Amino acid sequence: MWQKPELIEAMSKVNDHYYIVSDLLKKMGSQSILDLAKIEQAMATGQDENKHTLKLKNVVEMLEEYLPGLDSEKALRLLGIFIVSQSGISREQREELFELSTLSSDQKKTLLNLEYLSVKTEKCEEEEVGKTRGFFARLRGRGYVV
Repeated sequence: MWQKPELIEAMSKVNDHYYIVSDLLKKMGSQSILDLAKIEQAMATGQDENKHTLKLKNVVEMLEEYLPGLDSEKALRLLGIFIVSQSGISREQREELFELSTLSSDQKKTLLNLEYLSVKTEKCEEEEVGKTRGFFARLRGRGYVV
């Protein structure tokens, strides 16, 4: 019975799928993909998973916790979302987050070059006290993102 070609082929496919799924689950666990997705979603919407409005301090704390363990591509994406969602960040904040991340100098320049796409990357002190709204808040037209 085990010698039938159809059965051997089917068992081979099941075995292949098992190894692929196992490998993906290992990668998801080691790279904290679900945590990363929650942070990206929170920054993009300005709300946590319970629909509570996030404060800038909470977002920065999340970034400080996760940036050191992320590879540079994920860190680049996360910092890009943060800068865009806040309509820029302070120079001190940027330097601190860059230091925590694994970004190369070219990747840091990429984030700074968002300016050339009309994305505000830096806030002056008076803007930091809450006088400007974030990018996504302006799009939604409903208040501050964080």
